[in-house]
Amino acid sequence: MDKESQNTREEHYKHLFKDAKTIEPLDSEMLIVVPTLGREDNQRVFNQLPPELKKVCRLATKESHVEKLRKHNPDAEILVLPEDTDGIAQTRQRCIDLLPKGKVWMVDDLVKFQTRDENLKVLGWATHDEIRETYGAIWRMLDHYVQVGLSSRPGNDKRPVYKSDCSRVYTCYGLRTDILESLNIRFDDMYNEDNDIKFFEDFYVNLSLITKGYPNTLLNEYIAEHSHNKKGGNSLIRTNELQAKSAQVLHSKFPDFVKLKVVEGCWGGEMTNRTDVTIQWKKAFNADNKESEPIKQKSKQDKPKNNLLF
Repeated sequence: MDKESQNTREEHYKHLFKDAKTIEPLDSEMLIVVPTLGREDNQRVFNQLPPELKKVCRLATKESHVEKLRKHNPDAEILVLPEDTDGIAQTRQRCIDLLPKGKVWMVDDLVKFQTRDENLKVLGWATHDEIRETYGAIWRMLDHYVQVGLSSRPGNDKRPVYKSDCSRVYTCYGLRTDILESLNIRFDDMYNEDNDIKFFEDFYVNLSLITKGYPNTLLNEYIAEHSHNKKGGNSLIRTNELQAKSAQVLHSKFPDFVKLKVVEGCWGGEMTNRTDVTIQWKKAFNADNKESEPIKQKSKQDKPKNNLLF
């Protein structure tokens, strides 16, 4: 897609839901953050990026894994997390706490990027130019949304529109961390109440924003293909018991919108009959529990130092 066509399409679809809170645009560089653990020699995201985006990418890992991560990725900048970092909820939040507030693209380390054609056919792995286009689309949409996700491959052909508001966003998404901070919404909120609650942190943030009147959006023309519960990452600590407990706590936080379910069969070669959730995203947005005033942000951050957006 050429720049003119892309801008026209985004202009057409960037309108928000009725009653959605508005946010101030932010003209700043967007960092890419890739939490990783136990996959030091398999950095899919970093290896896909074009050279200029590698410069704004940070691989985030615990202190004890830094040497091995640097050995396999000598050109990568590493965000060092304390050794006591405990699970993905605390990992995501510590990454945010360590970085300047603004626009951040959070990407799980197993993601592979794809796009689709005008017939909604998903193409092969994205080229450098397509990844640049993806970066630019997220950057621009973060002037209108606090969270901007990429479509998953399953069901993508059922979403012909450019974007879908109030959707299931996980694994790969842009964030306005300045606004998350002003709203006091944190990925580790549930974990801080009970250290066993290590999962569903992304859905917690989704719902916390949506119920305050800030819809997320899913960009359907850009696809994040992801393998789940593979060796490393969450699979190092995930059990059926912790998965179920995390799901139950998410349900207790948003009982009107989150329903529990059991998914039968094997997941990632290890877990069977896991507890999962079904969430009514649009119902959560339309609920009569939103704050009365929008959050307006003013930033003194500098403009981007390099030409990464187009």
